Amino acid sequence: DSINGLELLDTSMTTNMGYMFYNTGRNSTTFTLDLSNFDTSNITNMSNMFYYTGGSNPTFTLDVSNFDTRNVTNMSSMFSQTGRKSTTFTLDVSNFDTSNVTNMSAMFNYTGSKNPNFTLDVSGFDTRKVTDMSLMFRGTGIDSTILSLDVSGFNTSNVTNMKNMFEDAAKDNTTFTLDVSNFDTSNVTNMSHMFNQTGFNSTKLNTSITIRNPNITSYDYMFNNVATKEGSQIIVNYTSETSDLVDAMIATKSYNSNVVKGVQVD
Repeated sequence: DSINGLELLDTSMTTNMGYMFYNTGRNSTTFTLDLSNFDTSNITNMSNMFYYTGGSNPTFTLDVSNFDTRNVTNMSSMFSQTGRKSTTFTLDVSNFDTSNVTNMSAMFNYTGSKNPNFTLDVSGFDTRKVTDMSLMFRGTGIDSTILSLDVSGFNTSNVTNMKNMFEDAAKDNTTFTLDVSNFDTSNVTNMSHMFNQTGFNSTKLNTSITIRNPNITSYDYMFNNVATKEGSQIIVNYTSETSDLVDAMIATKSYNSNVVKGVQVD
């Protein structure tokens, strides 16, 4: 199954593609989607654009490598559960211009969750304007044995919500790594479930995070079942204002989580 005539659409003046392919082909085992001729140069909203698209096709793939996203401000749930049952699903967003995006909530929620070889390159993302990263990588590549997420260059200075950001991500990758040591948490108020079961089976998840905002109000299950294997550890640094808060955050870890208090950084 496919959508006929997409190549005839003139989208050059379109600004909103939110929900455009929402649940499209969800119950089809053969659904395909050809967007090679799409002009997205004026789009500002791509929220939920591919939510559960091709969800039942075991070989579904999606080519958005030619998308012009320079004007997009909303990418929330853009690829949430896209190709969820596909064992071959791939996604190339390495050329995305995200310099104007403010909302990346649930952007890759359970994306590529059934492909054991799923990878995702977000190393070039410009996130300086993003305020919401909640659920951004929740369940991303949960069954992938090779997924890595390079977020070391993320600018999070304006982010207020990191709830469930990495929950269940790369749960089956025994060598999963994650570097959030450069995250600016000055404006974050919600970190609930942020690292819950992230890279659960990894022996190489080693990173630190610095908590700078004493006004973080939500952090339940923040470190539950994370860094559980020998060789993994998360160090939580603090400021003079957040020392007690960090103690409370670390207390949310499970008995097997290697999460420790670090040093004062101010």
